[in-house]
Amino acid sequence: MPIVTVPFNAMGQPTVQVTLSFAGGSSGRKLEAVLSTGFSGFLAVPERAALDLGAGPAAALRVEMGDGSVRAVQACLGAAEFEGSTKRGLVLLLPDDGSVLAGLEFLRRFGATLSVAASRSFICFGDR
Repeated sequence: MPIVTVPFNAMGQPTVQVTLSFAGGSSGRKLEAVLSTGFSGFLAVPERAALDLGAGPAAALRVEMGDGSVRAVQACLGAAEFEGSTKRGLVLLLPDDGSVLAGLEFLRRFGATLSVAASRSFICFGDR
């Protein structure tokens, strides 16, 4: 089972480099995504960044946020390249300029498990 060391950002959150693209958009852009086990989805990105990458037709979804509030957000299908593999999933377009989030569905699609210790974090991959 391959293991990848995952760095922490300045806020102490585990992060990965993901190349995000949308059908009909540009060739993709590398983004730093925070691995968030509190987010059950695939990816969440600031709406402005997604639109700059050519995010296409979006559907409105009601999403429960981490603080318990429920918001209507746009979502569309996108592709994420990570560690040499590309997976497609639903990308939430968040109205603020916050962090890019990679959630539990991201880990599941890539067949990965996140393991966090006091000083470092790892992603372990099963069969790809």
